[in-house]
Amino acid sequence: MNFFANLLKILIIVVLIAAAAVIILMGAMVIFPSFSIFGIHYVSGDSKSTVYYYNINHQDNVAEWANVDTFYVETNNWDVYVYSNTNFKDAHTDNGIDIKVMRNYMGFSNNEVTTAQLSKYMFEERKDGNYLSVYMSEPTGWISKIDSSIYVYLDEDTLKDKNFVIKTNGGKVVLGEAVSNSSHCLNFNSVTLNLGGGLAYIQDVNIADSLIVNKQSGNLSVTKDLTCDVEIDITSGLGNAYLKNIGSETQSNDFVIDNMLNSGIYFDTIYGNALIKANAGLIKGNMITNTVVLEGQNCSLDVGEIGGNLFFDNVDGSISVDKANEVVASITGNGGVNIDYLYGESMFDSVNGSVNISNVYKDIFVSTVNGNIDLNNVEGYTVNYVVESTNGSASIKNIRGTLNFSTNNSGRASLYASYWELKGTNSISTYSGSINIDMLDAGYGFMLSDWSTTNSVYFKLSRFEDFETKDSSSVDKYKDGVRIGGYSGSTDLLSVRSHLGSLRVVHPNLV
Repeated sequence: MNFFANLLKILIIVVLIAAAAVIILMGAMVIFPSFSIFGIHYVSGDSKSTVYYYNINHQDNVAEWANVDTFYVETNNWDVYVYSNTNFKDAHTDNGIDIKVMRNYMGFSNNEVTTAQLSKYMFEERKDGNYLSVYMSEPTGWISKIDSSIYVYLDEDTLKDKNFVIKTNGGKVVLGEAVSNSSHCLNFNSVTLNLGGGLAYIQDVNIADSLIVNKQSGNLSVTKDLTCDVEIDITSGLGNAYLKNIGSETQSNDFVIDNMLNSGIYFDTIYGNALIKANAGLIKGNMITNTVVLEGQNCSLDVGEIGGNLFFDNVDGSISVDKANEVVASITGNGGVNIDYLYGESMFDSVNGSVNISNVYKDIFVSTVNGNIDLNNVEGYTVNYVVESTNGSASIKNIRGTLNFSTNNSGRASLYASYWELKGTNSISTYSGSINIDMLDAGYGFMLSDWSTTNSVYFKLSRFEDFETKDSSSVDKYKDGVRIGGYSGSTDLLSVRSHLGSLRVVHPNLV
């Protein structure tokens, strides 16, 4: 016991000595900035600002600027602010580029940079065009930044016909002044932001062609309507995007989400198409006027109205839409469907999620494995229903048209249906689940063509009752069907069959 106690005392003393040595060495690096240990050295900014400028009208730059396609700014962790030069008192040119570098920082750096500074403006020929580029060299390591930023000041139209690219690994980006009556709007042909985990704000700007935002994580906030195509890519972490309108009533623009992981995308209206590829998250907005294509793993869609067609391919993501046109949905996991008004012919294939549609206007196909189904026929519209399930419970109400329902793989699926008008051939079959049908209009005629079950039957319809016959083919007078309500035609037929489930077809006001 004494041995271990003594050993513990020695270890504590060694740790204290090591800590004291570290403190002494750190103090030495602060006192003597040239002193370093294993490449680590103390750095501190001078709390001063330095301005770097490029005059596009200078005789040495006119020809070069005419050949520039893209203005490029790259930093590591410095914040980037892009503003109008109208209120920048130190601007060197009215319609050029001024960049002010703020360097108020301190800490211990693990690279060779001691003083943060901006490179010269460099003309570069790249595969995608000619660039005018600036690069920020800055210390990295254990740095405390009080105000370590670069401010890019532009005339409103300096980059009107140019592309603007900002790359930063961890800094915040603010593009444009806050939208107000006194703000100055900056104009760009296109903007690309390649960001790490920092925040990004897009404010009072006009972008003619496209906005592309590639982020690892962190929020994106766009506070002004955009009339350009927008592409967002959030690759490796949490981060939400908040947008207003994309496009306008007179101009269609596309919205593309190339990748998304555990994120939320929120918008007002997209006047155009939305093409979405996402692993997980939520897409939520007021309206998308054109086609929506969403492919994901656990990405849900919550939109007030979709004007075009919706193609939804997902695992655990869900659909929630107030008004939809044609929908083709395949959901292989737990995702479900909730639509208030469905105006177009549609197909839904779900495994465990439910399919709920409050108002159906056109023909529809629905298939589930374990998910429940709830559909409702809008008054005045003839709809043909094809519905199948393995173990789900289906409810199809107020039918004016045709219903064909079947149970897959000897499952437990059951059916409740209500008819105002039964048209065409209606074939309904289950294995062990019950079949319960209400004929809401006692005066509406049809042909009960056949039925069979090993369970119970309950038929109480206009001019017909039977509570005993389990197989219509076994009774001569039923072999050719039973005419309900004085029906004299031959095309409006109902067949109900179940292996083990009970059968009930009634006029509910007669029960």
